[in-house]
Amino acid sequence: MKQIIADWKRFLATNLKIEWQRDFFDHRLRKDESYSEKADYIRANPVRAGFVKAPEGWPYFWQADPQQQNTIGGGRALRGGAPGGRALPLLAIALLFASCRPDMTNQPKAKPLSESDFFSNQANARPIPPHTIERGDARENTAFYTGLTNGTYITQLPVKLTPELLSRGRERFNAMCAECHDRTGSGSGMVVQRGFPQPPSYHVPRLRNAPIGHFFDVITNGYGVMYSYATRVDTEDRWAIAAYVRALQLSHNIKASELPPIEQQKLENEQ
Repeated sequence: MKQIIADWKRFLATNLKIEWQRDFFDHRLRKDESYSEKADYIRANPVRAGFVKAPEGWPYFWQADPQQQNTIGGGRALRGGAPGGRALPLLAIALLFASCRPDMTNQPKAKPLSESDFFSNQANARPIPPHTIERGDARENTAFYTGLTNGTYITQLPVKLTPELLSRGRERFNAMCAECHDRTGSGSGMVVQRGFPQPPSYHVPRLRNAPIGHFFDVITNGYGVMYSYATRVDTEDRWAIAAYVRALQLSHNIKASELPPIEQQKLENEQ
């Protein structure tokens, strides 16, 4: 049936220059008012097509009575004297004319990733113009979004340092970074143990003295064999990870005298 309708529409388009809409939707009739509305619209199709001046002048129309059982041989109401044997096929033809409504219901549009015969690359999806900014995403705080100020790594965390931030940083670090850097930051993660190049330990002097903006920049843009995590880790989470990396460094290189008295007492008891 689909091929028959396609051939029929192709014939009309070729001979009568009818431009059929490419897409359509089904509408379920849940009320008698909707039924009458759609029936009135179909009745008006021959008028819109220019075949008759009034709906009553179209002789081939059949409308079922929604209050009756519509079975073959009974419950039918033939309108306009249409013979029952040819009413349904002609009704189908009338329904086809519903597909060429030149109004806003069937407005011209292009679906994402659909083919285009207008653009040179034959794609309706257009590239984003340069320097386009997403609404509400101007990113005026350069230090927060890049870790840089005037081309130099920032040395202070651009967000408030809280226990919640460090907790979030630890959770994201263990999920996204520990596979290579391991959970202590020593660079002996599980993929390294299976042959992946080993990253440097966070506890070497070079990285212990690196500004915190360096770690944010590496997460954002990648470094060496490490690829960018900008699309995998949100900006806020990148700063949380950077703060947690700094906490790991402090935990591995702190002096006993710098610990709180309670922690110093625990160390003395262990010894």
